[in-house]
Amino acid sequence: MSAFVVSQQHIEAMLKAAMTYGRQGGFHWLAPEARADSDFERGQVWGPTSVATARRCRRELDSDTLNETGRMLLTENVRSVCHRYDEPMDSTDLPGPVGFSLAEATFSSFHVAMHTPLLEPVAVLKAIACYEYQSCEHPDWEGSESKAFCEALRHAAINALPGYDEADWDIG
Repeated sequence: MSAFVVSQQHIEAMLKAAMTYGRQGGFHWLAPEARADSDFERGQVWGPTSVATARRCRRELDSDTLNETGRMLLTENVRSVCHRYDEPMDSTDLPGPVGFSLAEATFSSFHVAMHTPLLEPVAVLKAIACYEYQSCEHPDWEGSESKAFCEALRHAAINALPGYDEADWDIG
């Protein structure tokens, strides 16, 4: 399996889709964290610590967190490629964009809003698949916040597909 660093434009397209297709007050995801037994209570909707855990794990994408989120996604991708090719994180010889520097990468909410084209939901799903394929090479991917972001974005893109809201929830 090969891997490459996706372009900054790829990450920006995912960020714009998240900000656009997020529902009910914006786009958010839950950072992975081990759940305590007290987060669950048999026969109840929630356990006594579930609300505190959810608040602690909740991440939200907005203009204030866009750069941090973009850097998180890009760093995860670089970590994967470096792991795959046994390179240090500061390597400048990774497959991907020419002249790429993780240290210099920034994500501007103005640039994303004004200059990044909005992908159709099906193209967002393909962009997520590409990003995940390039970012899953290291052993910590499964428990990463970037994977949780991708899962939330996938659900948002599916919900934005034409006809999704009109389709029956239960068949039969």
